[in-house]
Amino acid sequence: MSVYQEAYHLPEFTYDYEKLKIEQRGSVYICSFNDADNLNAMSYAQMAEFNDFLIKVRMDKDCRVIVLTGEGRSFCAGFNLNDLALDPPEDMGRIQRDFYIMQRMCSDQIINMRRCEQPIIGALKGFAVGGACVSEKHAGFIVNKGGATCADVEALIRAIQDTVFQATGVELEPEIRRISLSK
Repeated sequence: MSVYQEAYHLPEFTYDYEKLKIEQRGSVYICSFNDADNLNAMSYAQMAEFNDFLIKVRMDKDCRVIVLTGEGRSFCAGFNLNDLALDPPEDMGRIQRDFYIMQRMCSDQIINMRRCEQPIIGALKGFAVGGACVSEKHAGFIVNKGGATCADVEALIRAIQDTVFQATGVELEPEIRRISLSK
């Protein structure tokens, strides 16, 4: 039980969602966007659940790191355009309503992510540069999906290093030795 739960008599934190899957591995919480049929495109419902998770998890003393990932073959394909088919309120035009709600929810996500004391790390499985791709099975491997050049692999390594450093302050070092074959 956290200090907030004790001081404010809050119930235990539960993370039961439809469009998010929360897996707790000790102090690491893995938040997976769980709408693979829509390439995890953010619907209003998914954004609301993600905001709820971010508000709760920042007070959860058991969570030390949050890893964001997506179920299926896509991390997140942007905004779910199917939600734009909803009828707008009578006092607001469709375009005005759609962009206002989308902007408000996205802004709330950014604010809630910044308020989290825990580092938030984007899982990089499937991330690609050219033909070089981070393995979807194990993020410690780079796979040639076809036609990857040495420059693609090196650019992907730099992108991974930069992403991890920005999220955690940790500088990754490749476990490879670069060799040159001269003719």
